[in-house]
Amino acid sequence: MTGVLVQRRAELAAAVGAVRVAGAPLHVVGDTGHGKSRFVDELLADPAVRDRRVVRGVCQPPSVGTFAYGPVVDGLRVAVAEIGAVRLNPVVGALRSVLPEVAELLPPVPDRVDEAAGRHLVFRAVRELLVALAPVVLVVEDAHWADEDTRALLRFLISTVANRVAVVLTYRPGCGSLGVPGTRVDLGPFTREDLDPLVPDADALLAHTGGVPYLVAAGFSVPAAAYDDVATRLEGACADTRAVVVAAAVVDVPVSTQVLARIGGVSGGRDAVVAALRTGVLVEHAPDAFRVANGVFRRVVYDELTGPERVESHRRALRALRGMPGVAPRVLAEHARLAGRLGEWVEQVEAVITATQDSTAPARDSAAGASVVVEAIEPLLAEPALSAADLCRLAVRYAGVVGVGGLPVLTKLVGDARLTESARAEVRLGRGLLLVRAGVYEGVGEVRRAVAGLRPEVAARGMVVLAAPTLGSRPLAENLEWMDRSERVLARYPEGPGRTTLLAAVATNRLHTADPVAWDMLAMVPAHADTADHRAIAEAACWIGHRDLARAHLRRAPGPAALVLDFHSGQWTGLAERAAASRSAEGALVLAWLALATGDWAGAERNLAAISADAIVPVLLAAHATAIRMWLHRDRSEEVEDAVKLGLGLLRDKGNWAWAGEVVPAAVAALCRLGRLDDARRLVAELLRCTASMNLPSIVADECRGLVAEADGDVETAAAHYTLARQGSPRYTATRHAESTARCRLRTHRTAATADLLTVVDTLEHLGATLDANRCRHLLRDNGSIPHLRRGRRSYGDQLSPRERDVVRLLAQHRSNQDIADVLFLSRRTVEQHVANVLRKLHLDSRHEVARTFPDTLTVSRPPA
Repeated sequence: MTGVLVQRRAELAAAVGAVRVAGAPLHVVGDTGHGKSRFVDELLADPAVRDRRVVRGVCQPPSVGTFAYGPVVDGLRVAVAEIGAVRLNPVVGALRSVLPEVAELLPPVPDRVDEAAGRHLVFRAVRELLVALAPVVLVVEDAHWADEDTRALLRFLISTVANRVAVVLTYRPGCGSLGVPGTRVDLGPFTREDLDPLVPDADALLAHTGGVPYLVAAGFSVPAAAYDDVATRLEGACADTRAVVVAAAVVDVPVSTQVLARIGGVSGGRDAVVAALRTGVLVEHAPDAFRVANGVFRRVVYDELTGPERVESHRRALRALRGMPGVAPRVLAEHARLAGRLGEWVEQVEAVITATQDSTAPARDSAAGASVVVEAIEPLLAEPALSAADLCRLAVRYAGVVGVGGLPVLTKLVGDARLTESARAEVRLGRGLLLVRAGVYEGVGEVRRAVAGLRPEVAARGMVVLAAPTLGSRPLAENLEWMDRSERVLARYPEGPGRTTLLAAVATNRLHTADPVAWDMLAMVPAHADTADHRAIAEAACWIGHRDLARAHLRRAPGPAALVLDFHSGQWTGLAERAAASRSAEGALVLAWLALATGDWAGAERNLAAISADAIVPVLLAAHATAIRMWLHRDRSEEVEDAVKLGLGLLRDKGNWAWAGEVVPAAVAALCRLGRLDDARRLVAELLRCTASMNLPSIVADECRGLVAEADGDVETAAAHYTLARQGSPRYTATRHAESTARCRLRTHRTAATADLLTVVDTLEHLGATLDANRCRHLLRDNGSIPHLRRGRRSYGDQLSPRERDVVRLLAQHRSNQDIADVLFLSRRTVEQHVANVLRKLHLDSRHEVARTFPDTLTVSRPPA
């Protein structure tokens, strides 16, 4: 991680000001790893400081050994070598003995004097050399390790040359200040506010690193330097101090002095804790509650333990924490696991399960509780010594709450010989349900196999899945059998959250078939039902055309069905981005619709291909309908025939005509265009017969009747049906029906129909439905009407006209002139003129440059400035 010093702006500004003014030292104070050296680097690189010479040295720890004036001499050696031969005060010669590498650049050694005078002579020599180097910054790092001679020299320099030499001292808190006042900059650990702009999960990183900058820079790893850091901090610590540090690392939650002493096995707990606090490895979390400073230090301390030491420490922790108020069962379960106490491990995992069985918890808390249960149970299920009874009980519980990530564990459990047949069936049911949720059709077979071995009350979750019409192309008759069975179970199911979930699922399945009884069931589903239940109801309502009902449930649980509703209602602003971000089959479908509305055939085909064959059936039917319309637009009769056959084949195989809303109107339009009017009539009759008992809007039937009447030449009847279809439709769909109505009435009510078509064109252009708008213009031209009746033709000068913007968008898709002509309903010659005008106005030499100028082909609205 880089750039962390952006969080030290105030401190850096204060430091720069202190160095520029000089007069008093700058104290940079911070614990190990808090970035003192990095801070000094930034200070010296600041534009207001970087023109000064730098004399920089580092004090060495006592264990390495020190020599008089070491850090100052080290810095001067480098500085003298850089400036070369200059005229220096003769007293500087006193430094020849300590600067042998650059002795030839210094004056001769002064006459010998006694020891006391000689020490003072060295001080004066350093001062005069620094003055010769001025303006200069003297930096002494880790001044807490400075020997007494160096400390005396620094005090002398600060008192005699402070106005000409800026002195910077870095040291740890509590030592190294030399007792000299000055500007103090404290570098503490980073806070959550500091880390938020730098990392996506600031809370987790803060817990792991304690905000220590060098640990933050390493992210979530454990840098090698951390082992040295902890070793240095604990160097010289007594056995009791080390023991309480180890105890804190093992227990991993803040605990009292008494608990640390019990886990660490020490008698003088207070003294040991105080000593550990002074090392900085242990910190006080709250009054008489202590923990290891951060996750990295805890890992370092824990890693140093041998296997037997860890086991014994966790056993002590388990004994010390058991019965303490506020200690979560999952904490005790983890200690029992690491202590090798299988019986207590099972006992504490059971306590975790009990603690999360709060039926009054809101949905989000229930989900969090399920996650805790999964984390507690999963490692226990892999324990070979676990008894068969415990395994059966825990495996069933696990299968009921785990998410898709638990599929490998469930797959292994299904084959475990210790499971009873009943437990195996429940585990298999959980696995099958997760496969279904993951879009893997194999899951339906697994659920069916599991349900056969379970009591109805237990099997209910599987029954509603087998009853779901949306999954696979199994005939609706089979789904209806499972609906009946699941409803019989529901009738005797006890009250509680489980019944609410079952009721919502049963109602959703009936709603998909537009069975009037579904509305009675929905009235019993409480508003506080799980979000997944509301989302499923919204999906069902969407695909049978009950959009208001769908919207009502989407307000409680947003889902991909909203994308479908937004398309039909003309809420297209940002729709493409939302559809792409959803990564759903519905999202791909909507993207295909948007592409089709603009004549982007490649985009439509690409997004249709992205819809998996395992998508729910209504999405697949809508995809077939989209393919039919696309091939109709492109005048590809063979492909139209194939798409109609596939779409109607799936609808008839499934048998749920409640989902006919997309595919049947498209198929009827295609059959009429292909001259198969009798087939179109039979299809409409089949639709009416199969939906007679369903609670469905009449929009689909009205549209289909209108299509057949128009193809039969009865334009007045057709217009009447289209008008009825328009009345109950959302904005975009209603606009399409208005187009159909006006098209029929152009022959008999030309003026009114022309005005209506112009309104349709305006609406479609506003939405961005280029293909539809151009089709209407073409219709007006063919009927001798003028598309710009409401305003005189204007001159756009060097600006792109609306038609030229359409051409730009299509050129950006690398479309040929013939493709552009087809989409815009123009002649090829007219397109050639538009292309020439576009290139001239955009100052481009080639049509291939348009894609680079307008990479976003959905938002071309004006030329670049």
